[in-house]
Amino acid sequence: MWTNNSAHFLYVKPDTIANSNIENAKPYQIEFVANPMAQQNPVILTQICDKGQGHVADVWSAFVLGPFPYDIISWHIYNTNGQSIGMFVSRDNLTQSSNMTFPTVISTQDTENQSSGHLEAEVIDSQYYTCEFDYTDTDGDGVLDWMDAFPDDECATTDTDGDGLPDNILDGANDPIPNCQTNLIEDDDDDGDTCPDNMDWAPLNSTECFDTDGDGIGDNGDPTPWISNGGNGTFTMNYTMIGIDTCHTLYWLGQNYNAYCYSTSPDMVWNDGPRAEVFSQEHMPNVDAVLALMGYTIDDLSVSTYPVNLGTDTENVEWGYDDSTYIEWRALSSNLSILYLDDQPLFSMNASLMLYLDYSDTISSWGADPVTMWGNSSFSPITSMIPVNAPWIHHHLFSAYMEDFGGKNINYSFTSQDAIITTDYSFDNTDNNLTGWLTSLIANEGSVLGGLFDSVVSEVNVEPSQNGITMSKTIQPTENKMAVLSERIKEDEDPYFNE
Repeated sequence: MWTNNSAHFLYVKPDTIANSNIENAKPYQIEFVANPMAQQNPVILTQICDKGQGHVADVWSAFVLGPFPYDIISWHIYNTNGQSIGMFVSRDNLTQSSNMTFPTVISTQDTENQSSGHLEAEVIDSQYYTCEFDYTDTDGDGVLDWMDAFPDDECATTDTDGDGLPDNILDGANDPIPNCQTNLIEDDDDDGDTCPDNMDWAPLNSTECFDTDGDGIGDNGDPTPWISNGGNGTFTMNYTMIGIDTCHTLYWLGQNYNAYCYSTSPDMVWNDGPRAEVFSQEHMPNVDAVLALMGYTIDDLSVSTYPVNLGTDTENVEWGYDDSTYIEWRALSSNLSILYLDDQPLFSMNASLMLYLDYSDTISSWGADPVTMWGNSSFSPITSMIPVNAPWIHHHLFSAYMEDFGGKNINYSFTSQDAIITTDYSFDNTDNNLTGWLTSLIANEGSVLGGLFDSVVSEVNVEPSQNGITMSKTIQPTENKMAVLSERIKEDEDPYFNE
């Protein structure tokens, strides 16, 4: 549960403020009207969901210390220019927070009704908040609005040179080419089924596109269209992770060493940052077949991990250290990862995460040997991120994943073999290549420290079968580490472990 009688405050902002001077003055902060909460003013909010990254709303988060009084509680959301952009109130609801395990207060922007005064906030008992994705495709061109440079034009999606004109304009011309055609591209879908002729098993039959198992019967007319598989598909990734913003002190190494509050893949830090590469997969014959049909390989797959954080960063709640084994554990929730084919998101998973760091070699040799890391996530359903009206081939690839995963939930286990901190960073506002997420995080501090976590190998596995036998190979810690864990970890002291 949250510590120090605190409550998790969330500011949910689905609409962009028309005035850029108001909109861009971030990060936002909470200021309470009355004590004892006002003694904490201002409470700085951290952005956890981003419309620019495809979420339905910008969501900002902070923990506020209690206890809370037994009467009306009100607060303002301010930007860094001191302008109030929202007024909220809780009429008695927060008095029930003492009976909640994870009291969470949700203040949702409502531009139509805000003028009437303070809006009532919602108070719930919930440990997790999941960023909802926006699947809107206004022009129906198969590209989601948040990725579409021209969301109202079905004939244009990109503007590579940033001149405000769609890429499908002839050189020297001022108007889009009629009917979305160019002087270089002929019709490549004769039957109009959104499956290009060069990969269409039946290019003149709009009801058939694939014959995945190669038996001469189109998939739509085939009662058994898939290649035989065991439903235990596995794929392996090679991660580089970035730690952002210093949190608790690694006191067993000395006061100059700190854990990082956030962990994310480089594409969430730099606009040109790489995602994790997928370098092998096993027991996925249908995925292999569909990728080959599309002219792709696993080299075209990548994984993005959205920023996860240590919550309240409280010892023995989100993390702990055993001075007899030199092992630290950290519990992270809502770890959103997305699998991409090139730049098209295919599916997402969102799981809680437990990781372990072994400092024994570092301590015994005073920093000469690396810190190693291992851990695993809970099992999570996979959620399609493909627009309904996207080409068949993308939907078919997602179905191939579901088939090769056996329709089960998936998780991932991971390990590192090298020193996990290899490069230190200091991020500030002078770097124009930083993403909006990191820019908003450092806006109030001027600079934020970070570090590179290198050589993290992660394997995605399917959920164990009903008889309790795991259906896929799992990366395991070494035997001595398993012995340490069996002695050290108990259910009552580590509630995340069994997840």
